[in-house]
Amino acid sequence: MSSWVLPVGTDPRLCGNKAAALARAAEAGLPTPGGFVISADAFAALVPVRELAEPVRDASGRGGADLALLGAVAERAAEVIRALPWPRAFAGELGERLRALGGPLAVRSSATWEDTGARSFAGQLSSVIGVSGEQAVREAVAAVWASAFSPGAISQLLRAGAYEPGPVAVAVQPLAAAELSGVAYSAHPVTGDPEVLVVEAVAGLAGPLVEGRVTPEHVELDRAGRVLSRRPGRQHLIAAYDPAAGAVVERPAEAEVELAAGWFDPVHAALLRAEAALGRPVDIEWCLSGDRDFTLIQVRPITHVTARHPT
Repeated sequence: MSSWVLPVGTDPRLCGNKAAALARAAEAGLPTPGGFVISADAFAALVPVRELAEPVRDASGRGGADLALLGAVAERAAEVIRALPWPRAFAGELGERLRALGGPLAVRSSATWEDTGARSFAGQLSSVIGVSGEQAVREAVAAVWASAFSPGAISQLLRAGAYEPGPVAVAVQPLAAAELSGVAYSAHPVTGDPEVLVVEAVAGLAGPLVEGRVTPEHVELDRAGRVLSRRPGRQHLIAAYDPAAGAVVERPAEAEVELAAGWFDPVHAALLRAEAALGRPVDIEWCLSGDRDFTLIQVRPITHVTARHPT
C-alpha cells in the first residue's frame, strides 16, 4: 500500500482539486493553513462506491431517481462508511501526523471532481470544523467521504451524466484563528464581470456566512482596489472556536457588528495573487486575525466569467 497520508501537494489526482489549488497558492507565496491530505487513493480503495451507488444507477435506468431514494442511498452510505475498517498502517500514519499537527483542526473535502473549471459542487460536500483527537478526525473523515453520496451531490452528478462519485481526498488543516472571515470573488459572482471584485465578511468564523444564516458586509471593488459600493451586514451571531468546549460554538452578537475600515485591503491583494496563481478568476474563503494576519482557506475557479473589458 502506498502512503495515503500526504503533504498538501499540487497533484489533483491524489490531493483533489481543492487541496491542489491551495498548494499552488502556497507556492505563489500566499499564506495557507498547511496540514496534510488523506489521498483520493484511500477513498478509492476503502469505499465500496459501485455498491453504494447501484440503486441510483438502477433507478436512473428506469427513468430517474427520486429524493426518497437519494435520501436512502445517503443514509446507507453514511452507515457503511462509518463502519469501514482502516488498515493498521493507514491508521498509524494518520495518528503520527495528528500528533505532530496538534489541534484544533478543520477537516475538508477535496474531491477529484470538485472545484473544476466546469462545476464547483460548492456546498455539497462536507467540512467538519473544530476537531481535536484521532477518533474525532476519523469520524470527520468518514463524514466527508459519506457526503459524496448526499442527495445534493448525487443530484448534481446525475445532471452531469454520472451515477456515482469519483474519489474524494480529505484535507486536514489547523483551524485558523479568525477575527474576521469571509469569501471573495475576482469576478462578479452574479454578472461574471471581471472588472468588479466582490468581498464579503463577517466577524468570527465563516460558517454562518457560507450556510446563509447571516448577512455579511458586502464590498464591491474595481481591480485597483477602489471601493465601488459598500453595503453593511446584519450579523446577529458570531461563531468561534471555544477551547473549553473543544468545539466551534456560536454566541449572539451583543450589538450589530461594525467592521473597521480597510479590512478588505489585504483580502483584495490576496485575491488578485490567488487569481494569478491559478491563471483564471477565482473565489476564495479567507480569514484575518490579529494585525491583518491573512490566511487563505480555500480557492476555486469561477465557472461563469464574461470577457475582460478593453483597457
